[in-house]
Amino acid sequence: MNMKNVLIILFAVTAFLIGSCKKENSTSIKNGISIKVSTKFASTNFNRTSQSLHIDEMWINISEIEFELNNHPDSLITEEEMKGPFEIKIIENNSPRDVMLTDFVKLPDGLYSEIEFEIDKNPKTDAITNKASIVVIGSLGNQPLEIEIEDDFEFEKEFDTPISLNNLSQINVSLIFDVSLIFDPSKGGIDLTQATDGNQNGKIEIGPNNIDGNNVLYERLKDLIEQIIDVEND
Repeated sequence: MNMKNVLIILFAVTAFLIGSCKKENSTSIKNGISIKVSTKFASTNFNRTSQSLHIDEMWINISEIEFELNNHPDSLITEEEMKGPFEIKIIENNSPRDVMLTDFVKLPDGLYSEIEFEIDKNPKTDAITNKASIVVIGSLGNQPLEIEIEDDFEFEKEFDTPISLNNLSQINVSLIFDVSLIFDPSKGGIDLTQATDGNQNGKIEIGPNNIDGNNVLYERLKDLIEQIIDVEND
């Protein structure tokens, strides 16, 4: 074997060993939290004089996620923040979607007791949620439907068991939006048979400006948003 072939073999072995070491090192320090947004929606339950609700798109914007941790019983609680905006389509073509908000977030070691997140308008001018924190686009029977909720919402959830994060652990957190609770009257949701096209422009609109006279439904929607969100972790 000539010297050139020997050098080629040595180079290949060295590259393999370096790659293996990097792989081991990255695995050994992988600690943090992954966050998924899951949606529940069963559209078959909702009818308007035998004409159904169809949601083409439903968007939310999560502006911030915050974790509370306490590394020692005698120490002050500190916070770790994830800044958005995270604009997410949670329903598409009348079907719920699961969206991985972030695959891996590096957080300091410690004991995490609570997650808090905020839904708010998106500051990006080209965003769907620029003028409303929650947007629904679809149809009610043969009429187009548009819902815009301008308010911001804050949600806090204590973990049933505090999450202990160390340099060998990764925690999975799911934010669960049960949209059926908004639109199913049998579960306390709004009754869309009451929705009207007050300005006769061919579109049913539910929003803060009350241009179609649907303000009672709008206020009820805001109350329901507070109730449809849950958090699970494993």
